[in-house]
Amino acid sequence: MIQVHRVRPARHLRHHLVSKPSVKKEDKKGKKAKLTTANDIMGDDSDDPAEDIYGTDDLNSYIYRRVANGYTKQYKNDQTGTHYIDLKIYECKELENVKPKQRWRKSILTLKTKSDNNTDAWRHLVNFLKDVKLQFKDVPISFVNTSNHP
Repeated sequence: MIQVHRVRPARHLRHHLVSKPSVKKEDKKGKKAKLTTANDIMGDDSDDPAEDIYGTDDLNSYIYRRVANGYTKQYKNDQTGTHYIDLKIYECKELENVKPKQRWRKSILTLKTKSDNNTDAWRHLVNFLKDVKLQFKDVPISFVNTSNHP
C-alpha cells in the first residue's frame, strides 16, 4: 500500500531545524553572551501531536520530493529487501553557498528504500555506480582512517 502525504519535515528530521550556537560571543563588558536558539524561542516540539505513520522500523521506505509549494511524501510501509538505499539528489547551483549540515533542506528528492539484489531497481543502481566509478578511473585511491570518516 502506498500512502501520499504532504508533510512538514518528519519528526526524526526536526532536530536539523533547531539552530544551535556554535560560538559564544562576548558582550560589551567582555562576558560570554549566550546565543539564542530556535529551541529557546519555540520550545521543544517533541510534544507536538503527530500521526506516527513511520512505524517502529527505522529503515523506512519513502520518496520525499520538493514541489513548488512544499514537499510531498510517498511512504510504503510494506517494503522489504536485503539492502537499504539512502539517496538524495540536489541541484549543484543551489548548494554553492549552503553549509554542509544544511544541505538536506535543498534536496529535490530523497529516496529511502529496501531492495533485493535480484530486482530491476538494484541492477539499475549497480549499473549507475559502475558508470560513476569509470569517472574515477584516473583518480588515485587514498586510505581513509575510519575513526575520522563521517
